[in-house]
Amino acid sequence: MTFKITDHIEFDQKGRAQCPVCLTDGKTGKNLTIIEQGQYAGAYKCHRGCSVDDIRDAIGQPKGEQTGDRIV
Repeated sequence: MTFKITDHIEFDQKGRAQCPVCLTDGKTGKNLTIIEQGQYAGAYKCHRGCSVDDIRDAIGQPKGEQTGDRIV
């Protein structure tokens, strides 16, 4: 089964959301972005530098094998 970040985090119309890792550090800005079109559609990135592994751990979905994750 392919992991979709949008199944776990709600993004606004601009493709931005609060990063769950940043929230635990007290940062409330919308640092997490998602790409909605093109080759990397569905990819996500924290602009504060949180890793995909940390983000997935924070939402209780550790990264497993063959999930189809894409990082920009």
